[in-house]
Amino acid sequence: MAGMWEGGQGQGRELLSLNLDPNMGDLCGKADYPVLCRSVVKGVSKPSVALESAIRQLMLQTKMARTTAKRLRKSPGVEVCSETYQDAFRNLKTCLSTLKTGDKPTLNINLSAALTGYVTCDDAVVERGGTSPVTRTNLTLRQMATNCLYLSSLIGVG
Repeated sequence: MAGMWEGGQGQGRELLSLNLDPNMGDLCGKADYPVLCRSVVKGVSKPSVALESAIRQLMLQTKMARTTAKRLRKSPGVEVCSETYQDAFRNLKTCLSTLKTGDKPTLNINLSAALTGYVTCDDAVVERGGTSPVTRTNLTLRQMATNCLYLSSLIGVG
């Protein structure tokens, strides 16, 4: 749990943070999706370790999305999603390698490519007049990828 509300109904409601003060190592405080970020990095204070964790979680979610897309392949546009998820997974795998070597430009290029893949999937579904459960999944994947780009910005150029 990221925090809880102090006070009951009708009382002053102030969010109590659980060790999430920016001065205490909250890497996710300025992320676009801080709650999601915190749930993925789980209190890690080193940006590169947090980013690796976030990328691995995004890879897992991308793999699960691809499984769903394969199952729904007859839905309009979803066949494109299966391909874009596979590409995104490969891009994220490259991110792990470039994180270890300190190649920040290539890291960011591949994170951006993964993010673009999730958008491409949504576009394919919409263009073919479909709606699909992958659309909701893509929202989370896009938010996770955006947070990964944010965490990458916290790492010094290598």
